[in-house]
Amino acid sequence: WFKDLKTSTKLISSFIVMSLIIGLVGIYSLINLSNMDEKIGFMYEERVVPISDLGRAETDYQRLRVLIRDMMFTSTTKERKDELNEQSAQAIKEIESKLEKYSNTIITPEEQAILDKIYPAFEDYLSIYDTAVEFAYADDVESYLEIAPDFAESGDTVQGYLKDLIDL
Repeated sequence: WFKDLKTSTKLISSFIVMSLIIGLVGIYSLINLSNMDEKIGFMYEERVVPISDLGRAETDYQRLRVLIRDMMFTSTTKERKDELNEQSAQAIKEIESKLEKYSNTIITPEEQAILDKIYPAFEDYLSIYDTAVEFAYADDVESYLEIAPDFAESGDTVQGYLKDLIDL
């Protein structure tokens, strides 16, 4: 029956069929684009932002190392040590805040396993850190140097866990 139609009718019907196909492909594309936009938004909020926060936590951790070094070896007055100690307390709060914020996102079992290790390691690091602060206020370099290897090892463990989370 299609062969018996006029050429103009064949052309018009072909254009209508092609227009319908293109319209359906366009609608399908828009629906998929909307779904992809939702998934990208989720990935940004649940992955990129928390990883960025972990990077900031790692930076704050490095700042802690510098602050205790400065408190121990370059600060000569109690006021300067108090100022550095206050900055240290702020850095510790920031690290804890970033870790808490990260743990409140959707995490995989592998991430949870690292998080379960990082909290005790950070607490261990902070206990040694407090001892180091006491030595800094007492200007007791010898005692600080005695705990320095354990302090460095504890800190490297925390930093390693942070890097593992970022890599994962």
